[in-house]
Amino acid sequence: MTMDQEDGDYDSYIGNAVLTAASASDGCLLSEQLVDGTIVAAASDLVLLEAEAAAAEPSATQSARLRSTVRVLALVRDLAPDFPLATHLFDGLSGLLESSSEQTAHDAYRYAAAIAEQVPSLVRDAVDITLLPTTRLHDEQMFVRCIQIFEGLYRQVADRVAQAAIALEGGDTVRAHTVLREGTQRVAATRVLYRVLTTMPREAFAVIRAHTHGRSAVQSRPYRQVEDLSAPRAREGDPLSPETRDGMTLQTGFLRLERSLGAEAVAPVREAMHELDSAWRTMKRSHWGVTLKIIGRVRGTGGTAGADYLRVTAEQPLFPVLVDPALARDVQ
Repeated sequence: MTMDQEDGDYDSYIGNAVLTAASASDGCLLSEQLVDGTIVAAASDLVLLEAEAAAAEPSATQSARLRSTVRVLALVRDLAPDFPLATHLFDGLSGLLESSSEQTAHDAYRYAAAIAEQVPSLVRDAVDITLLPTTRLHDEQMFVRCIQIFEGLYRQVADRVAQAAIALEGGDTVRAHTVLREGTQRVAATRVLYRVLTTMPREAFAVIRAHTHGRSAVQSRPYRQVEDLSAPRAREGDPLSPETRDGMTLQTGFLRLERSLGAEAVAPVREAMHELDSAWRTMKRSHWGVTLKIIGRVRGTGGTAGADYLRVTAEQPLFPVLVDPALARDVQ
């Protein structure tokens, strides 16, 4: 169990410092690949945890959760496409989604273990030692693993938004379009994670929530980087809001290039921005829905209004100018 009950925060709760250090380039794989490696390792361990639970105490509820985690692993190449995984490792994995036999847990464990073995040992070890729940509830282990997967994904999406902004500064619309589509693919794949989270009993999360005050996902820096690098946002006095490079955001760069080259030349980038914005808001609406199901309308652990806060933020676009073109007049 965790050792930071008294002074913990979101970063310490999910072991961000350890996972970040483990995902630095090792000379063989790039940092981007190793970040995806942490996602693969966490997704694999998620299945291992639930397969063990299903084998120890079989039930319809646990079987449903196991299948939801297997679905995450089956789609992990969408969540973490930069990490090289052989196709044959997934042969037959999707078949487990339709199975409810006693053999399912054993087979799921075997598949997950084989996929985990593809991840460098340093990354696997980092993922192993960062499972530090605040309670003894099995549900919290699932919760931590899901958050770790989200965090790795946010890092990758923020990186793609930054790359797109840099590409637009150089007039490279093809590169900007490509990396934005990569980000959208990752965000769209998060739907499988929310299916896992919906298996959390409300009473279990109430216990977890009581032990995790101050450890809220609204503290995620990569999550905020995605939004702050996308378009200018007013967050005065917010120490968690990173400054954009020289005030440049993707939206600003897009508008400047559109004025320079014309709307037709940047149309593919506009389309890719629309797709990312749609996927991002869909993800946030899913978060809102899961929160309503699990905790209702009580206040959030990060001091927010909880589900009501998520409902409002889910409607805020990544790129406001796509919703209100009049805002383009304010960009120099």
